[in-house]
Amino acid sequence: MSPISRNDCVSLLGCGWLGLPVAEKLITAGLHVRGSTTHASKLSVLSSLGIESLLMRIDPGTEEGWTPSEATARFFDSATMILGLPPQAALGEEHFTSQVETILARRGRSSFEHLVFISSTSVFGAKQGSVDETTLPKPDSEAGIILAKVEQRLVAAAGEQGFRLTIVRPGGLIGPGRHPGLFLAGRKNAKDPESPINLIHQMDCAEAVATLVRDTDGLATGESRTFNLVSDRHPTRREFYTRASQAVGVEAPEFSPQTEDSADKVVQSARIRTLMQFEFDDLLASMGAKT
Repeated sequence: MSPISRNDCVSLLGCGWLGLPVAEKLITAGLHVRGSTTHASKLSVLSSLGIESLLMRIDPGTEEGWTPSEATARFFDSATMILGLPPQAALGEEHFTSQVETILARRGRSSFEHLVFISSTSVFGAKQGSVDETTLPKPDSEAGIILAKVEQRLVAAAGEQGFRLTIVRPGGLIGPGRHPGLFLAGRKNAKDPESPINLIHQMDCAEAVATLVRDTDGLATGESRTFNLVSDRHPTRREFYTRASQAVGVEAPEFSPQTEDSADKVVQSARIRTLMQFEFDDLLASMGAKT
């Protein structure tokens, strides 16, 4: 067996509901994926999917910040790293930012050259109207505030440390085990009936991330780029969640009236469509399929 080229290695921090399909797409494309987990019981699951599984944990409270060091050294020996850990609001802003700082502090000469950060469209406030990648985020949620600050920190770090940075901002994720018909089933006085949805299917999101790992044309060392990831159609919450509930045979939600304070955010994502086509671009039309 020939040795694995470092340029063909991708390290994935966060092998969860989204990370696993991303890993599978990268493996199908011929790349070698190293995936981390904090649970020893999950090592065999990752290995069975063709992922080089590594047991490791980010622990900003310790001197080294990582455990164990052997797995950490191997994890950082990849040309690309995907950071797919969501902020845990219950642990506060400091915990997540400390994790990110630990990653940046550990990066050395032989570490990743391209960082892909999984952010969220929550960096935009609910009342920001039509937004795209050029729009200045004005988050109004705790998670959105944390992510917006981390995005800014990583952009600065890319320039300081000399790595390429790709920020991806998925909308609300739906897919296997997350059918939208169950999100608001039977709810009374659900908010924002006429507000637009900003969602993306798991498979489209995974394909977008895998595409951006492989396609870095025009992205120079120290530079950053950002992609919003949402389906192209934005039906109202009333229309979408009523149809979604019907698709799985559950009670549809009842909405309270639209108010002046209701959300009006519409996330535009034309940039990613220059690189790929979405399979689930009209979520109403594909309701019930593969969700």
